[in-house]
Amino acid sequence: MQISFLVLISLIFGLRDAFGISFYSPNEFASVGMGSYKVKDEKRIIPIKVDRAYDILKTEVTQETFFKVTGYNPSYFKYQKYCKKSHVKMAQHQYCPRLPVENITRKDALYFLSLLNKKKDGYHYKLPNYFEWDKAARGIKGSSQFEFELDMYKEVLDKVSWYKENSEGQAREVKSKKANALGIYDLRGNVWEILEEMTDDPDITEIYERSIYKMKIKESGRYLLMRGGAWYYKKYFSNFFEVSQELRNVSSNVMGFRIVRVKR
Repeated sequence: MQISFLVLISLIFGLRDAFGISFYSPNEFASVGMGSYKVKDEKRIIPIKVDRAYDILKTEVTQETFFKVTGYNPSYFKYQKYCKKSHVKMAQHQYCPRLPVENITRKDALYFLSLLNKKKDGYHYKLPNYFEWDKAARGIKGSSQFEFELDMYKEVLDKVSWYKENSEGQAREVKSKKANALGIYDLRGNVWEILEEMTDDPDITEIYERSIYKMKIKESGRYLLMRGGAWYYKKYFSNFFEVSQELRNVSSNVMGFRIVRVKR
């Protein structure tokens, strides 16, 4: 009897899940505590509060992990020419292990998360919301009385970010730039990172004005929201205040994601 490659993969990882084996080790996450902090711009000081502790993945989800969890790899940058030394090819499937998965839709990201959540390892896996992403990106462990600039660290972008001027026309390996104060990589540049929030509002200026205060999490909406900038976008788009939007069913090779987990 012949068993297809995808069925075999599903069986193997189904057994892994049945025995409670995680696809991620604990040291692949950074712990971020609950707490409050302030962000200021030229007009105002904005108080922000995160109500619960969480762990955030230190890297964007890679092609290797996405493939091992789901059995497929939608990425544009999956061919050998994009990762000559580390390329993996199995039957009709291939991936660049350390490149971020991209060319995904929000539905792809949610499918990946649904499979992780079947493991019942004591955690709930999800996309980061606006302020979970923001707090981790700023390197804030707990609470802080310091008033953070709206766009901090812009003078060191070259050391922490992949963008149009330095990426050489493709997504780059995770952990190939410096980490922030919490040991988290690529929160600036490489691929835009999909957030939990969605909106029906097409006005990107209005999205920014609302999201910097408090945006209600929506399970549905016409547009998905992203932060962080990407390899194809100019350096400016790696600024903290940049929020990007895209139609919810669109995929692109500048779009990826990272995950958050919270204790059940």
